[in-house]
Amino acid sequence: MNIRFAAVGVVFLMGTSLAVAESGKANTPFQYIDMPVKEVANRIGVQPNQANNIVFDSADRHVLLESNGSTVDYVDVEFTNTPPCNPKNEIESEAVLKSLGLNPAEMELAIKQPGNHTYYDHKRMLKVGVSCNYEGAPLTAAFSRKNYMNLTSSTKP
Repeated sequence: MNIRFAAVGVVFLMGTSLAVAESGKANTPFQYIDMPVKEVANRIGVQPNQANNIVFDSADRHVLLESNGSTVDYVDVEFTNTPPCNPKNEIESEAVLKSLGLNPAEMELAIKQPGNHTYYDHKRMLKVGVSCNYEGAPLTAAFSRKNYMNLTSSTKP
């Protein structure tokens, strides 16, 4: 009986496009921006789905590496071990950034609203958003080069 249950679970996991990767692969996922999808897939051991995006879970994060065809151009990280948030309440974006290996002091905080903080990482030329998207949602961090420096900014790179 237990063997049948295990076999069903393996078949289910093989049939989905979601994979579980080592937690280290989710620690600094912004490093995959501008890399070819095939190279990223080989590095983290997760194959792209039909849309050529890579989706995986680690112990405490759900990660989406979105492609524009052949390269990763957007990264979205949901923190699955954080308590549900509320966009009306202040979020702790600095703690989120530090958990991703980023130093908030080296970044420019361009927008600060209770449930949404937008930073510019001039060293990596990234727009970084930390947000609570809706009441009860997990905290999310997003990375992209798109719209980098499109907001009014006080600092030049």
